[in-house]
Amino acid sequence: MKSIALAGVLPLLFQAASALPHTGNGLETRSLVARDQVSDNNAAFAQFTLDIDTTTASAVNAADRIAVIVALGDSDIKACAANCNENAACKYFVFTSQRYTSGSDTTSTYYRCSLYSRVLSLLDFTYNTATSNPVALHSVGYRRASDFAVSIPGWTWTCYNDAIIRNPSTWLGNRVANSYDECVRKADEYTKYNLAHPTAGSSQTCNFVNFYKLYQYNTATHAVEFKYNVCALYKMELDSTFTTTENQQTWVKGQSCVYALHPPLGDATGKVTVVAPPPP
Repeated sequence: MKSIALAGVLPLLFQAASALPHTGNGLETRSLVARDQVSDNNAAFAQFTLDIDTTTASAVNAADRIAVIVALGDSDIKACAANCNENAACKYFVFTSQRYTSGSDTTSTYYRCSLYSRVLSLLDFTYNTATSNPVALHSVGYRRASDFAVSIPGWTWTCYNDAIIRNPSTWLGNRVANSYDECVRKADEYTKYNLAHPTAGSSQTCNFVNFYKLYQYNTATHAVEFKYNVCALYKMELDSTFTTTENQQTWVKGQSCVYALHPPLGDATGKVTVVAPPPP
């Protein structure tokens, strides 16, 4: 999983809320509510899972935004999580660093914590254009870990945000699925069919899947369009060394999670020896 540290930036001190950039949606811009104990921030942050990580976009959907909170620096992301965690209506938060391209200060980095009442997607973000002011430097969106993916008995899961699994040698093809649990069901269907139809006394099983959403980024209009879900089947479990974020300039992946069957079926390649029933 990507680091959430924003390289090369230092905490900034703000004057007052009135001197800060206007939120533009009528919400009160207020200072980040400080927590007394760092451990509280850490505990709250642990309740969330990284969902979206982009260096050229910021969340702009205002309809479900609960609050816009001023932060002092990149370390305040944990306090942002604590604020969301203490608000029963908060389902998602976005932490953004930005810089103005014109005006009296074009060198300072500003930080913003936005709380939302629903889970966002890349369609709720806007990408920087030649006229953007301010421009987003880095935005990360987090959702509650308990809501991120579906727990499925017998399967363990890990999420990689915008990184997907790539290993052609063990890939069994893609299937049509609209959710994590439906993707796992496709793996079960694959295995059941092969066990019922062995080839040369053995059957290939599916022990691992990668489900993610695929978006297309239009470099001319800077718009992101959802294209379809991908459910990739693999023979055996693959770890994070097989993840890739290649070709993200045009085809953007999001909400990528993997599920692994435990214990796996078959040998090291997922092959199961099928013994033919005795003749009647």
